[in-house]
Amino acid sequence: MVSPFCLMGCFCLIVVYGLFTLIPSGTDMRGLATTPVPDSKSSSSLSTTSAADAFIENQPAVPKNKKRHEEPRRNPAAAAASLTAASKSSGPNLRGLPAAAPKPVLPKKSPVEEAYSFLAYWRPNQQAPATVKPQKFLTFETDHGGFNNIRMGFEFIVRAVEGTGRTLVLPPPEGWYLLDWGPLERLKSNCSPHCTPADSAKQNWLPGNTDSQYTDFWDLDDLRRAVPTLTAAEFIEQQGKTFKLPTNGFPGRSNAPDDNPWKKWARSSAKQLVGCHATCTQLQQDQDSDLMHVSLQSGGRVFGCGPCDAARKEKMSDYLHYTPAIVRAAAQVVAEIGLFDYVAVHLRRNDYQYTIAGHPDQHINNLKNQLKPGESIYVATDELDGNYLEQWRAKLPGHKLYSSKDFKKVYEPLGFRRLGLLEQVVCSGSRVFLGMPMSTYSGNIKNIRRHIARVPGAPNLESIYLFEGMKNPSYDAR
Repeated sequence: MVSPFCLMGCFCLIVVYGLFTLIPSGTDMRGLATTPVPDSKSSSSLSTTSAADAFIENQPAVPKNKKRHEEPRRNPAAAAASLTAASKSSGPNLRGLPAAAPKPVLPKKSPVEEAYSFLAYWRPNQQAPATVKPQKFLTFETDHGGFNNIRMGFEFIVRAVEGTGRTLVLPPPEGWYLLDWGPLERLKSNCSPHCTPADSAKQNWLPGNTDSQYTDFWDLDDLRRAVPTLTAAEFIEQQGKTFKLPTNGFPGRSNAPDDNPWKKWARSSAKQLVGCHATCTQLQQDQDSDLMHVSLQSGGRVFGCGPCDAARKEKMSDYLHYTPAIVRAAAQVVAEIGLFDYVAVHLRRNDYQYTIAGHPDQHINNLKNQLKPGESIYVATDELDGNYLEQWRAKLPGHKLYSSKDFKKVYEPLGFRRLGLLEQVVCSGSRVFLGMPMSTYSGNIKNIRRHIARVPGAPNLESIYLFEGMKNPSYDAR
């Protein structure tokens, strides 16, 4: 009698044999199509098992000293190259699986985008500012000098209040000196102190029918990431009844130390901070006063103050910067001239206190020493006489000299008040910058270039003085 186990074993063998007969040739035991490895000695590859059998049957007799099924020698380098090519192809790989998708090719930045990526040097943290102390505020007065005095005073106050928990309140709009009012040209004759109205008329005075506010020039969104900040209008709306704030008399006539309603209220209602030391120490020590005010009375200008904390100064460079609109406009100009591919020069001509740039003959050698053959030049100047720049062009054959007049379509939409800021950023995108001594304008260009130099991929940026041989760093303005 046949054992049941024997019958079961015979049945399994029959099933397995049937399965093998059903599997198509060229398929391995996993059901995946086989992919032959090319033979370096044959121009074609063996694709299936049946084809291999036919190939072997049709071969001439094999010599007795050689086995029929001996594998031909293969070229390892050719086989490896074939495998590499197969792995990079868009079709199935050696296992019959889809190949990995190719890496996406990122679109190349346009010249303007490339310039903006460096000029917009800031990298602010997206987190909210430190805990805000409710009902604790700091107000301040705008410096009564030109824009860069205003800028330096504002930078000091922002860095001083950062981290105290107090909310910074920006002054209301008012006329700013040399942006909204004041003379654009210095007197060519020394008539002071007996200058007549006719003398003053020669100074090309601004009409005085505009006003400025901090949000016209600085990015409020990024500032608020580090320091809780309110505009005067927001402060009046939220705290007007609590602090009995004035609601009229805005904008102020000028940023001179006059007694407009806002300044009168701040000087009489808040704890007064006068000068650098008092501002730094009191903001850190006084936790009780609801309202504190940085006043310009009694000679309390703070634009020349050093930072209360040097580490805080560097930190705030990512939060306190010009608006993106100003930098984007400057990026258009920089891209047209060539990012880091030109020399920029600041020629101060209408300053009332410090040395001004002279005739080109006085400075041309120093400039030529910095120029590469055919390199372009950008000149930022407050000189209104077009003949002055023509004198420079005559001394620089083979070099293209640009000024604001060459980019009116870019500059005019942002207005006269932002022109100086735009040119600061344009000068910052140069390979070499030649600045003026004791100039807050040149000083800020150097500041911006220092920040740009920290952007990954930025080259070394050189800044020197227009006056040959001047190397004393004490001439740098903050």
